[in-house]
Amino acid sequence: MIDESEFNHNPTDSRDIDGGKLASFEKAKEAVENGEGDGLGFAVTRHDPFLVLEIINGLQGDELAPTVEAILDALGVSFTERDDEGLIRVIYRGELPGELHGGDPVVITLGGKPENHVLRFFDSGWTPITGRHISGTPEDVKDVNQDALARILSKAGKYDE
Repeated sequence: MIDESEFNHNPTDSRDIDGGKLASFEKAKEAVENGEGDGLGFAVTRHDPFLVLEIINGLQGDELAPTVEAILDALGVSFTERDDEGLIRVIYRGELPGELHGGDPVVITLGGKPENHVLRFFDSGWTPITGRHISGTPEDVKDVNQDALARILSKAGKYDE
């Protein structure tokens, strides 16, 4: 089973974010586009329309693993990037379904082994941004396919449809 420490941050730390350091989306976007985005991130709350998906071990070489690619195809294409350790991060408009909305991150280990792909979904927390975009820019956040999200979570035993 994956340990949350495998991810390079804890999204529930968003409760400790200094409100004086928050900036507008436009200001943050401009900083990233100017190559000054180090240390920036997205804070998402249950009251805004954003959902974050982070994936560990999602690459095979420089390509998406077929299983991960199929999941991302089902959820829809949105702003996607990777960090130096290969963690893939996708930001969508949308939310976790039902009682999962606004709660702790939902972690799914595909195949049940730590060396397999691990997905972490959350709609309340924070995630850093790296500027290493795979798809789109922060302006290109798209809607998640809510039906596909519910099916994926249900199949993993994390949600009862």
